[in-house]
Amino acid sequence: MNRRFYAPFARIDSSEQAQTMRGYAVWAFILWSGVSALNAVAISSGAVAGADSEVAMLKMVQAMFALGMAALCRFKPNPVWCGIGVAWMCFELSSALVDLLVGASAQRTAYGTVSAIVIPIVLLMCGIAHAGALRAANWLIRKG
Repeated sequence: MNRRFYAPFARIDSSEQAQTMRGYAVWAFILWSGVSALNAVAISSGAVAGADSEVAMLKMVQAMFALGMAALCRFKPNPVWCGIGVAWMCFELSSALVDLLVGASAQRTAYGTVSAIVIPIVLLMCGIAHAGALRAANWLIRKG
């Protein structure tokens, strides 16, 4: 089977498939870095009401941290990085959903109106990708 994409929760049959799936963590971190950087730009440009420059700086630091994690996943593969990705995405997703569920206005949060819908979807996609990468990394360790 020569495919470039495998479903994150698909049965792992080969080392090639596991190597490909382990790379999902890199792409998930890069995607989240891009979203964080876009949020920082939106906040600093004044597109998000009620957010200050500290929030924009924190979002940019978050974007740089995500890029650093992507580099670690790429050049020093380890299930720990995938586990950190799963935990981070779960934390971010729960934080974003709690903001929306308690009735926080989208303009008052660090996201903005359109992003309040897009960001949870991106977080869910990143979390699923990290879970698939974690499964693949553990399979590679077991199979040696």
